[in-house]
This record gives sequence, structure tokens and C-alpha cells, in this order.
Amino acid sequence: MGPGDPAPGTVSSPSVWRPADFADPREWTVTLSAAERAEIAAAARAAAGSGLTAATIRREDAPLPGPAAKLAGWVRELSAGRAFVLIRGFPVDLLSEAETELAYVGLGLHLGTPVSQNAAGDLLGHVRDTGVVRDSPAVRLYATSQRQDFHCDGSDLVGLLCLKPAGTGGQGKIVSSTAVYNQMLARRPDLVAVLRQPVAWDRNDEQ
Repeated sequence: MGPGDPAPGTVSSPSVWRPADFADPREWTVTLSAAERAEIAAAARAAAGSGLTAATIRREDAPLPGPAAKLAGWVRELSAGRAFVLIRGFPVDLLSEAETELAYVGLGLHLGTPVSQNAAGDLLGHVRDTGVVRDSPAVRLYATSQRQDFHCDGSDLVGLLCLKPAGTGGQGKIVSSTAVYNQMLARRPDLVAVLRQPVAWDRNDEQ
């Protein structure tokens, strides 16, 4: 193996990237059209009028024929491409808070199946400072004003919707975990071996 050759087991995928590979935000940003915004909002209002909630809404309750082609493209990009997309223009300005939740979950149902976020079985969580002090691991960081480090959530896809920008901070960053893996494999393959060992799982009082 030459000095420029990849290490055995190196991941080769569009999901392996560095920031310079996507320096132009237009490559990964999608702005919803007025018609698409209106269709998403209408589906959410109809679902709310039927008494549905984020826990009971189904894909068929949120039909979105207009942006169907875009949604299919996002699924391909998220599963077999660079693995991220930024959507602008989500119709939060057209909906109440409850309707916005339905719109967000309804859109997400076209991308995959929602899974529980915590021991309470919540399918949708709110990231905001609730004023609590994190005096134990049982207090989730997203309920505080503390900074979160890079981490992987326990699902295939993760979605975040910004309802109100933070007064200060509030920056979100993403990184290619497969690129991190390749770097670890090249620099410290002994750590890759550790990653492949069984790991103790702490439920943080959410048994």
C-alpha cells in the first residue's frame, strides 16, 4: 500500500465530505416556493381540524403531491448522497404552534418513520432553554442554555426546525461522521478497534 492509498476498510461514499466540498450553499439549500408553502400549510390545517396530533398523524393525513418530486430527491440525497439538506421557507409564519408541529411531522413522514425521542415516547422534542440546571446526566442538554458538542443521535435521519433564532449563540454545525471515521482509520486504527467493541449504554434515568 502506497503513502497515498486509502487504508483498508476506508468508506467510499458521497457522505464522506469536508466543508470545502460544499462551499457554495446553493448546492445544499432548497427554498420552498409559495405554492409548496401553501400546500404544506393547508395539509397541516386540515390535520389540525381533524383533531390529529404529532403522535397520531399519518402520512396519508398529510398529502403533499406538489413537492413530491423534491421530497423524493431529498430522500435519495439523505440516504445515498451527502446526507444533509437545508430547507428554507417552511411556513411557520402561516401557522399556529400546534399547526406548525403537524406540518413538520407531516413533512417528515414523507422522509421516514418517526421514532421516540425519550422515555416518554415523544416523537417531537423542543430544543430551548427551560431554565433548568444540568446537575445530573438526567437533565437533557437541549433543555438548557449549555453548548452541545458534536454527537450522533440514535436514528437514521435527524431534522431540526428553527422557530425562533437564539438571542445569542444558537449556531448549528454538522460534520461527516464517515469522514471522521476515515481519518480515525488512517491515523489511529487502534481507536477504530475500540469503537467496534461492545459499549455500555447509560439511560440517564430514562428507564
